Amino acid sequence: MKGKIRALIKKDVLDVLRDPKVYLGFLLPLIIFAAFGAISQATAPPSYAPLRVYVEGKWGLLTSYLKSYGINITSVPQGADAIISFRNASGFMELNVTFLMKDVNQLYYAKAEELNYIMDRLIPYYRDYLLNRSGLQNYMIIENPANLSFTTVLNSAVYPFNPLYIFEMSQVEELVAPTILFALSIEVAEMSATLITVEQEEKTLEVLLSMPVRRWEILTSKMISALIISVLSSLFYIIGLFVFSTEYMAFFGLQGYLAPEFETSVLIVFILLLIMSTVFASSLGLLVGLISKDLRVANIYLGIITVPILIPTLFFIAGGSLSYVSGPLKYVLLALPPTYAIDVTRAFITRVLPPYWGMGVLVSVIETSIIIYAAMLTISGKKVKLPHHKKG
Repeated sequence: MKGKIRALIKKDVLDVLRDPKVYLGFLLPLIIFAAFGAISQATAPPSYAPLRVYVEGKWGLLTSYLKSYGINITSVPQGADAIISFRNASGFMELNVTFLMKDVNQLYYAKAEELNYIMDRLIPYYRDYLLNRSGLQNYMIIENPANLSFTTVLNSAVYPFNPLYIFEMSQVEELVAPTILFALSIEVAEMSATLITVEQEEKTLEVLLSMPVRRWEILTSKMISALIISVLSSLFYIIGLFVFSTEYMAFFGLQGYLAPEFETSVLIVFILLLIMSTVFASSLGLLVGLISKDLRVANIYLGIITVPILIPTLFFIAGGSLSYVSGPLKYVLLALPPTYAIDVTRAFITRVLPPYWGMGVLVSVIETSIIIYAAMLTISGKKVKLPHHKKG
């Protein structure tokens, strides 16, 4: 009995391992972890982000305090990261910090955190100064000698609150949007691959190829079917993202501030890039279905094609931004259509379309066309093997 079970186990294991394509699936986790390590290193926030601050007016105590933290005090507001204004009302200080940012990325986040750290300690510092100057020893006498407020300017948008709230909201773009788009792309790729693979397994593709229908017409019908699935999935993705964003803003009580005026151009570009990204994934799925003999092989290939979808997903989840990443990683990201659909979601907060969105349309069209052409060549090379019936 044990010998028979051992023989059956050996048969099953060898049946799987004899196909060289299986080993590609084994290598996939190594590729994913290597990519994640490189992306994490590239998107890590700087350990020190030098701040340039412009102070409106003359207050020696403030400038000396800022310089003690290594802040660069500029003489002009142009190029400054923050502008600090103050008003002295009989010793009580009204301070406003205007934080200037052009993007939502790790560099600005590091600067915002450093500025918050310094300004949070300014009021106790000013309290100690007043107490030492007056000679009083009771800290309760001067409990709150200053009022601190923040204003955040993000391109053309002005928000009357701390810039760290902007980064709280950016989690929609950095976590939810990439994750859902990844799931959406994989789903449409699997559906497209299944459309072809099931027909190959059931031999119905050979029947289609033997009919008076041109092969490009068969592939076109599959592409249109995949496109319909992609569009429907994309619409539900947009609705879900909108619902989540509304609930998320309401949770923080920011819906009155972080709901920018309706930007038709941003929404149109986002929908366009989203559909093109899912069509790219669908075309990959169709090609996988054509080169696969069965669903088992198709699943192996689908695991491999998740990589071009996974790389931008990991990049944006890690807080990356195309505005400051450089080197080979940037070129890899710019070559992947899903990058642009995720990147443009920032525009709903920044109100400015990223400069690369037009390239995203071109990249999607070129790469999808190449994949469809490869699928055309593959289906043209398919041989019809219908059973022959012997006479008599």
